[in-house]
Amino acid sequence: MALSGALLLLVIGLHMWLVWVGNFPGDVWALEQGWYPQSNALNGYANFFQELCTPAVATLIVVVVLGVLLRHKLLRDAAGLVVACVAVALNALLKLVLGPSPLWVEAHRAGHNFPSGHVTFVTAVIGYMGLVAWRHGRWWLAALAVALIIGVGPARVVTGIHLVSDCVAGYLLGAAMLVLAAQFVTQTSRKESRWNIANSEAPA
Repeated sequence: MALSGALLLLVIGLHMWLVWVGNFPGDVWALEQGWYPQSNALNGYANFFQELCTPAVATLIVVVVLGVLLRHKLLRDAAGLVVACVAVALNALLKLVLGPSPLWVEAHRAGHNFPSGHVTFVTAVIGYMGLVAWRHGRWWLAALAVALIIGVGPARVVTGIHLVSDCVAGYLLGAAMLVLAAQFVTQTSRKESRWNIANSEAPA
């Protein structure tokens, strides 16, 4: 819980830095990328993550994985996935509370850019799915999750869709909720184990 709180405070602190101190390294460069024609490969790379995190696709992924976990009676893992998904709502709340970063406003860009919702979703939700896969011996799925986490931030920056600071904040927020979901599962498992031990030691 403490680590999750610290990561969340870093998100807020980063926004305060942007407001009171100045631009984050790489932000001006990222903003300029939207004005230059991109290669087909680069656009394809960015579009992959754009489509991956659309509401329809993201919801489908969560529903399918949740169904698989419930089918195998992995109730703690399923509950942890729900906790990880709270990252999406928290991201939307932070966007409303914090507002767009100053550079975004100066460039007359529409919408609230900070933190990146795509990066938050992939880090928290896909990251949690990777953690569950790793715990159950599905190493290739865990490796895929790590690759997606690494790839989503640059994909949002190289075509000027997000600033570097947006993606850093998304990684921090996503990591906060990933840690919280993992801790939730661990603590629930420990409580269940203590309960089972207590029942087994109770006199018949």
